[in-house]
Amino acid sequence: MYKIVSSRGGGRTTTLCEYAINNEKNIVTPTLSSAKYILGMIHNSLKQQELNIIEEKSVSYGFYIIWEDHKENSHQIDIIVASKKDLTGLYFGNCVVDDADEVLKMLVRENLKQNVVGLTMSME
Repeated sequence: MYKIVSSRGGGRTTTLCEYAINNEKNIVTPTLSSAKYILGMIHNSLKQQELNIIEEKSVSYGFYIIWEDHKENSHQIDIIVASKKDLTGLYFGNCVVDDADEVLKMLVRENLKQNVVGLTMSME
């Protein structure tokens, strides 16, 4: 498992977005505002790499973006918002998680209708 551990403002989300682009991984994020921020980061990164964005769209679970690499192969990343009311049956695929503790809280709150008051995580 690929892990990014750093203090606030340490560039975790930027690193995560670059990893997702380079490895074509979906991104799970806690809120719509964080998904929009990540979409903007991905958009800027693809433009800096002079990659052609084919489609960028808002959908029920968040967003997706499709682009072509320099060999004209198409790639797609889905940005899944954990706070969306109904993610039942949605396959996250190979994904990376931004703000994992907040995503877990949202998934538990929205899908199990329980409020998370504590959380433990290992630092392997």
